[in-house]
Amino acid sequence: MISAIVIAAGFSRRMNREKLIMPIDKIPMIEKLLKEIKNSRIKEITLVYRNKEIKDIGDKYSVNSVLNHKANLGQSESIKLGVKSSRDDIKGYMFFVGDQPFIKNSTIDKLINEFYKDEKHIIVPKYGDNPGNPVIFPIVFREELLALKGDIGGRKIIKENGNCVKFIDVEDEIEGLDIDDMNTYYNVNRVIL
Repeated sequence: MISAIVIAAGFSRRMNREKLIMPIDKIPMIEKLLKEIKNSRIKEITLVYRNKEIKDIGDKYSVNSVLNHKANLGQSESIKLGVKSSRDDIKGYMFFVGDQPFIKNSTIDKLINEFYKDEKHIIVPKYGDNPGNPVIFPIVFREELLALKGDIGGRKIIKENGNCVKFIDVEDEIEGLDIDDMNTYYNVNRVIL
């Protein structure tokens, strides 16, 4: 089993508001992401949040929600909370970012299927030339994930273990889009309306 960990405890500083509740296709972007995860092969979902509105959306989908009291210390705190909250019998951790609302359940399943072919590899999707999320880390990287500090996420582990990384091409590049600023948000909404 793979544990999905949804990182949703950021401060949206470039947006000046809680971006994860902003609508994409008429629903909050975090909800759009959770629906796709729920419709995939994933059985365990942990939502790491800071804002109660995010938790309320997670509750609609019966996910395990964990409050990040140390979100100001960076993304690594959310990663550690997600890892610690996962079941002991899992084979890997699949990390999602809450502001990537266009990922499809079929892509999630494709990444999971690749992981199960060889459970020793870190699975990284590639959108065009760009690596992105969600990344799957095998259970053997648990202690390294728990040792992360600051706001760099799992990139450090990927960089240090290049021989264990397997890149998987994703055809539709919009699936890898993070909505980091208002320009991106408005441009994306213009395209899908």
